[in-house]
Formats: sequence, structure tokens, C-alpha cells
Amino acid sequence: MNKGALKDFLEANLERITYDAARLAEDEQTLSDDPKRFVPLADVPDIVWKTNVNRGGKAARPQDNWNHYADIDLPGADGKTLDQLCGKKPARLDIAAWINFYRNAPKPSASSSNATTVNMGSLPFRVWQVFDEMVAARKAGKRTAFLCAAGILSHYVGDACQPLHGSMHSDGLDGASTGVHSAYEETMIDVFPKEVRTGVDGFAIGKLGPALKKVTAGHEAGVACLELMRRSARRLPPTRICEVYDDLGGGQSTATLQSLWTALGSETIACLADGARTLAMLWESAYRQGGAAAFRNTVPASSLRKAYERKTFLESLHLANVDPNDYPLPTP
Repeated sequence: MNKGALKDFLEANLERITYDAARLAEDEQTLSDDPKRFVPLADVPDIVWKTNVNRGGKAARPQDNWNHYADIDLPGADGKTLDQLCGKKPARLDIAAWINFYRNAPKPSASSSNATTVNMGSLPFRVWQVFDEMVAARKAGKRTAFLCAAGILSHYVGDACQPLHGSMHSDGLDGASTGVHSAYEETMIDVFPKEVRTGVDGFAIGKLGPALKKVTAGHEAGVACLELMRRSARRLPPTRICEVYDDLGGGQSTATLQSLWTALGSETIACLADGARTLAMLWESAYRQGGAAAFRNTVPASSLRKAYERKTFLESLHLANVDPNDYPLPTP
């Protein structure tokens, strides 16, 4: 396998993975009532699977919502955060430890949730799962499954590079609900699509630090997701996003969005660029795991849609409902 073969395959299927730049700028990413409509793979987790978007649709997955985030800065019962629980050199994703942490962690002080326990966000484990699917598809020579998983992975890695997806401050300080999440991550980006696109396209990747090492197993892919979340939080602390938004008086007025972009735009572009390089590393890592024959040509959209509408493909499960045997710890 050579890197060019993967590049050629992905470029041949670029419009299967995402919308073209013009459509992104027009924000025409809405779920159609047409059952034959194909949704680009990067948007499948939100538009097709999440039940707060696809309410009652045949492909909706009620348990996918938890796969899009993980509050790694949340203090547990002993005061140590989920991030600290994972360790540093090297980090470890222990699914039993995560579940125990969530079941005992106190809710953030400003949370208005009526739930007795905090939400079990599972983003790094979702990346682990999708990576394993890509590797299995590559080894079996299944280009449709590989491409479908690769395109869908771009969504979850995109979530991981957004600071609010890794924080208990996801929609306001200390678990409050202020509207900052949608204002910062959705509306602000929609208002400045050209600036985002040109900023990421022209970003000097070398500014992000040493090149990322390839991974060979699902656990390593999950850790790569965790490390991306950590870097994003250091680069642009979630509390800073919330504080800037609060100081502007909240809301989504033109003035607020412009000021948000002025204050946070450069760091946001850096986070997105870091997400892009992490995704590229994971794609290449999975592709090189096996399969002598290169994947080629465009995959029919109908085949991809059939795959992502099948409930057993990349099955979406709440963290407490997964099989722990699917997420083994690496041998020391």
C-alpha cells in the first residue's frame, strides 16, 4: 500500500464524504423527507442518527447522542477529573473505570438536569470502535464499509477537536445552559465559512507540534482522540469560550457572533486544523493495516446509504450497554 492510493480513493469519493464548499457556505445541510436522499458521511451521525435531529426516522439511533462528547474536565467523586483518570504516559482508556467514574461523579454545580447521574459521554471509545471497523473492512477488502466508516469517523474527530465537546462547560460554565454551544460551534461557523475554509486550508500544520505517530490498534486510536481533545482544551479552554460569550451578553446577534469570531477565530482554526491532521493520521493508519489491493473508484451513494441505515453497522450504544470485551486494555 502507498499513501497515494488512499489519497486517490478518498479524493474520488470526496462528495460522498462531505458537501462541496459552495453548499457548506449556503448551509443547505437539512434532512430531506425523501427516503432515497443520500446524506454525506460526515453528517450522518448528526443528521441521520441523532434523535434530536432525526426524530422518529427509520435510521435514527437513540443511543448515538452520547457518542459525540466526553466531559474529560469533569471532577469525579474524589475530585480527580476523567482526564486525570486516563493518565498521561501513556494514556489508557479503561471502560470499566469510565463507567464507575460516571456513576459516582457529582453533577456540575450549575446543571439543571434531573438525572441522578451525569451523562456518560463516550467519544474516544466511539473513535476506537470506528477505527476497528475500518481495519476490519480494509483487511477484508470491503471498500464500501471502509469508506463509510472513514467518512463517519470524520464527524467524531471533528467533535473531538471542538473544545466544548470535551467539557462539562459544554453549554455554559459549570454545566449551565446559556446557548454558547450552538452560538460558537454552529452559528458562528455558519456566519464565517469563507474565513474558516481559507484559514484551515492555509494553516501551517507544523505550528501544531511534532507529526502524529501512526496507530495500529483501536485503543491507540481512542487515545489519539483523547489527546486531540486535550490539545484543543489547552489551545482554547472551554471556560474561555463561555466567559467571552457571557461578557458579550449571550444570544446570537450579528454583533455577538462577530465579536466571538474576533476573540476566538484564530484558535478555532488551529483546533480544526489539528482535527484534520488527526483524522488523516487515523485514515492512513487504518488503511495500512492490511489488504494488498488498493481501493479504487467512486463508491455508489446507494451502497453507502444502505450501510449507514443498517442498525448493526457501527452500532450506536450507550457506554453502559457496550460489550467490555470489545474494548480490551493493551498488554503492559
